Amino acid sequence: PERIHVIPEAVDPSFAPPSRQEALAIVRQRFNVGAPYVLYVGQFDPRKNMSALASAFRAAAERHPELRLVVAAELGKLAPLLWHALESERAPRVVTTGYVDDATLAALYAGAEALLHPALLEGFGLTPLESMAAGTPVVAFDAPGVSEIVADAGLLVPLNDTAALADALLMLLSDPAKRERLVRIGQDRARLFSWPDVAARTAAVYRAVA
Repeated sequence: PERIHVIPEAVDPSFAPPSRQEALAIVRQRFNVGAPYVLYVGQFDPRKNMSALASAFRAAAERHPELRLVVAAELGKLAPLLWHALESERAPRVVTTGYVDDATLAALYAGAEALLHPALLEGFGLTPLESMAAGTPVVAFDAPGVSEIVADAGLLVPLNDTAALADALLMLLSDPAKRERLVRIGQDRARLFSWPDVAARTAAVYRAVA
């Protein structure tokens, strides 16, 4: 273990989310989606847990009739895993964007009520980190590679408990003060991850083994 060094990533320096008001205008114009919506960003392989995404959103949407789910991802060869999950759960009010450029993705983050992140495992939770940097709270499973990034800056629930994931999302939607507190904590936490720090820590490892 003393020969293993874990160095995190960071958000790209060019990542520049607009204000929430500007973001919602962009999302409405591009995708005809208004507030409130929750966001999923990522791919559809099994560890991303599309069945839990669909199940948790359906449960939340049943109790929040205006809520939408926006799925921001390139719809590649694994997209059938998403379609199957949405169909199986009869998840309503889902919008898929397909590929989006970095500026549009930043707007999608900034306009969302929350990032809904049901992954079972991550090498590094970059999308939760981007979400926090954009001022959007994270609702996720307490999964390896996610909990280390989010910590107390989001709402983490037991692994694969989709009912708890839906309840956490609904609690966030019903408590603006809590959401604002998580926005502030999340932005502060996101600033702890920087590329200069990554470079410095990497250089330190090289010096140590030279």
